[in-house]
Amino acid sequence: MLEMERSIKALKAKAGRSAPETPSKVSPLKAKLILQIREQRIALGQAFGSKRSKKAIQSQLSGQVDTNALENIAGQIFENIKAATENLPSQGFSLNTWN
Repeated sequence: MLEMERSIKALKAKAGRSAPETPSKVSPLKAKLILQIREQRIALGQAFGSKRSKKAIQSQLSGQVDTNALENIAGQIFENIKAATENLPSQGFSLNTWN
């Protein structure tokens, strides 16, 4: 009996490629180099790219999250909550002190 296997060329090509390295998975020096290359490609795309590529770059940049800003906001929220809850009674506090 002859067994046949179905394969799709596009999927086979994707399976052979490795995933692009992200800065979190590599050494600090290589991460810095990856970020520099990424920034250079973005600058070239914005300077010399087609309308479609410029729009794609803008879309990618607008979807990025600034982690430093999030950390600052989280710290401010924590401080605001701490200040707002200073005068709240603790869980062990009882209003029935006359018993």
